[in-house]
Amino acid sequence: MEISAPLLPAPARAALDGVLADLVDAARSALGGDLVGCYLVGSFAMGAGDVYSDVDFLVITRTDVTSVQEAALADFHSRMPDSPVGWARHLEGSYPTVAEIRALTGSAWLYVDNGSRVLERSRHDNSAHARWILRSHGIALFGPEPATLVDPVTAHELRTEAGTTLESWRAELRQDPSGLANAWQQQHTVLGFCRILCTRETGHVVPKLPAGRWALDALDPRWHPLIRRAIADRPDPWGRVCRQAAPDLIAQTRDFVAADRLVRMPGAARS
Repeated sequence: MEISAPLLPAPARAALDGVLADLVDAARSALGGDLVGCYLVGSFAMGAGDVYSDVDFLVITRTDVTSVQEAALADFHSRMPDSPVGWARHLEGSYPTVAEIRALTGSAWLYVDNGSRVLERSRHDNSAHARWILRSHGIALFGPEPATLVDPVTAHELRTEAGTTLESWRAELRQDPSGLANAWQQQHTVLGFCRILCTRETGHVVPKLPAGRWALDALDPRWHPLIRRAIADRPDPWGRVCRQAAPDLIAQTRDFVAADRLVRMPGAARS
């Protein structure tokens, strides 16, 4: 199988195609007739994936995954970080049932995090945001077109969820801002907030870098240097996981996430 990844050089795209084929093969082997479909979502589905992106996926099943099926999937994911192919170490996704992907509920799904070799239960992908991407941009690696599996997600639903997510994230950082000392987490927080703000204001979902560029037009100029730095810090995300953030960026990011008003008032001057 081949996907459109205009920001990837041909060798990296071919390697990604191979990892996605491995994912589909593992899902078909583990789930058999209970497999409904395998879908590429996230930045690659939206045409914005690059060499620094993780590989977001959803595998949809007919019924709850059995213990035997879960063990087979867990074995696959436990081995992927040992692969010499870099993309195999950055698979991230969930295994909802066809009923769960249709209805927006609070249930936790089988989930593997980026870089992890362990399946866990998580609500990470159980969101209006993820359903919008699946329906609007999801790429079927196996199975029916995703729009047949998930109902339309309204702009109101996206805006409401974005507002709730923003306040929840703010509360977490007020309680424990220590994660901002990590260079990856600091940059991720700035662009993550830009992305959520963009959805709250526009009712659409965009990848992080386009959200950062939107923020340079929509947010108060006070925050522009911090946002530009976050965009410039896109390269080498996995290396930054092991590095400390600069003290000035930590302080600026704490102020950014705590600010009551981030979006510029209509008519305000642009920088």
